[in-house]
Amino acid sequence: MQSLQIGSVILFGSCKSEGFILDTVLVVDEKQDYTAETTSTLRSQVSQTYADVTLSRLPYNIEYLGRGAPLTFYSGVTWEQHRTGMLNHHSAFSFFPCKPVDEASEGFARPTIELPGYIRDKQPQGRCCTPVSNPAKMLELWEDVRDQVLRQGLYLGVWAQLPPKVDSVQTPSSAV
Repeated sequence: MQSLQIGSVILFGSCKSEGFILDTVLVVDEKQDYTAETTSTLRSQVSQTYADVTLSRLPYNIEYLGRGAPLTFYSGVTWEQHRTGMLNHHSAFSFFPCKPVDEASEGFARPTIELPGYIRDKQPQGRCCTPVSNPAKMLELWEDVRDQVLRQGLYLGVWAQLPPKVDSVQTPSSAV
């Protein structure tokens, strides 16, 4: 996944008995190459949470990755870029299925997505890549995914407040 083109659409999710369950849609806006040793070049572009959870751990994986192993950071097309027409490619944007907390205080079922010929919904784990070189077809598929999410009573989330950082976790034996 290091050679995705600007405008590529990535569906993150998992396969369950009911089919492909969508977590997130990423529409590639920019990409930046880096290594586990040069993660500091990304810190100004990401949230502190991402830096803490992902970037700070990469140097510990150098033995697994290999010193100087090429990595790629992708940023997604935002709703703001879409809304203001700041795009040089199709008008798709990154999103995650969601519901307002007052409609789903106990959570909600993630949407099942069907794209015959593009998603293999029987693959239990791992990744699957179906190249789509035609930008018009890519936009058509994105619109299909968007419409399926909306038809299942969900919204398109484009921003979420990150939870506060917890410095320590209390176990039941240490709770007062």
